[in-house]
Amino acid sequence: MGMMANVIAVLMAASAFAVVLTNAYGAYRDARNRRLGIARHVSGVPVIAQVLVLLAAMANGASPAPWLPAWLLWGVALSDVALWRLVYMLLRLATRR
Repeated sequence: MGMMANVIAVLMAASAFAVVLTNAYGAYRDARNRRLGIARHVSGVPVIAQVLVLLAAMANGASPAPWLPAWLLWGVALSDVALWRLVYMLLRLATRR
């Protein structure tokens, strides 16, 4: 069971990292389109990477000898651009008069 939990944790963390990279590329394309005057918007997918990291952490914790350190999972979860855009939007809405 420990080996399977580790494999599932690695697959979930890799999937979360892929979502983070896709969101970062989307933010880059959105900024580039805005700079060039193109009216197309590229949306990120907030919270999906954090859910995948949560599942990876649960699988990682079920293993007697986890392969992934906790700081790696936190790093993937907090490096998502879409998450920070969502936090910014919520703070901006909360402070609007």
